[in-house]
Amino acid sequence: MKTTNRIFWTTFLSINFVIIFVCVSAAITTHKETKLLDKKYIRAEMNLYYGSDTSARVSHYARGHQTWRPFCPECAELQRKGKL
Repeated sequence: MKTTNRIFWTTFLSINFVIIFVCVSAAITTHKETKLLDKKYIRAEMNLYYGSDTSARVSHYARGHQTWRPFCPECAELQRKGKL
């Protein structure tokens, strides 16, 4: 009876330790993956901002204009300085 009881508790505790280890490992992996996704999202947002800003500036220089146009960064700077 004592041997069976000892085997039961040893097996039970071993399984619990394995389950805890797997859960902690999964939590750490999930945390790392979330951080990586956040970095990728921020990088994509930065690329989108720079791409749209560059295209606005290129279109401004390709088709120069003397009046204010919305969403044009050059026009916004000139308007702030009072030149437009």
